[in-house]
Amino acid sequence: MENPAQLPTNDLTAHFSDEPVQTPMISVPPSQPVAKTQSKSNALYLFIGVLLLVAVGAGGYALGQMYPMTPKTVNQITVSPTEVPLSPMPTMTIDPLGGWRLVQNYNWSFKVPNDWHYLLCDSGVASTFVGPSILADTTVSCAFDTAPGSISVQKVADPKVVTIPDTTSTSPVVQNRKNVTVAGFPAIQQQETISDGPGLGSKIVVYITKSEELYIVTLSDLKYLLEFDQILSTFNFTYQTSVGEATPSATPAL
Repeated sequence: MENPAQLPTNDLTAHFSDEPVQTPMISVPPSQPVAKTQSKSNALYLFIGVLLLVAVGAGGYALGQMYPMTPKTVNQITVSPTEVPLSPMPTMTIDPLGGWRLVQNYNWSFKVPNDWHYLLCDSGVASTFVGPSILADTTVSCAFDTAPGSISVQKVADPKVVTIPDTTSTSPVVQNRKNVTVAGFPAIQQQETISDGPGLGSKIVVYITKSEELYIVTLSDLKYLLEFDQILSTFNFTYQTSVGEATPSATPAL
């Protein structure tokens, strides 16, 4: 009888045996002790450096005490900036009466509103009347009872016969009397009131004394008090002429 067919043996079993498996050992080198040599060297260097600094400082202080330094005087040069003069800034002055016209006759001149006109006497009396009620510049014979216009300027022919009323006067009654200056000359300004008779009413009168001459400026219509003050501020004496040689002129103000 033939032997039964033998099955091939598994190759894996051929490699295994009953001996225990040896686990490979990994050798670990023993830990090295931490080196302290370098730390000690650093500390030594630091200590030596501190000693050197202290020695240098002490030596410098000792030398300074032995040989004190004398400060040297250094000539200082002060340079001042050159000042450049500034050109003055131009200023613009606005004339509040720039639209007014200039009235000039006899030996005085003054400005009036542009729509005012003057009336000049040709009767040998140096008088000028201005105001809005005068319709045109004209010269007439001054034979009238009531002065035309709102403001008048008159040169007194003989100042010696004129007495300026004061506060003791009963006619006219004087109020608000004060000393003023007109065209550089002393003057008296006051309010005069007449209760009855010719010249009834109140008016502002200014008496100007120029050497031995007397000029009277009168505001007969008190509603033009503001214009009156402005006219007085422009009043000037110009050239001298004889009475009756008036040269009237009126030009727009520049």
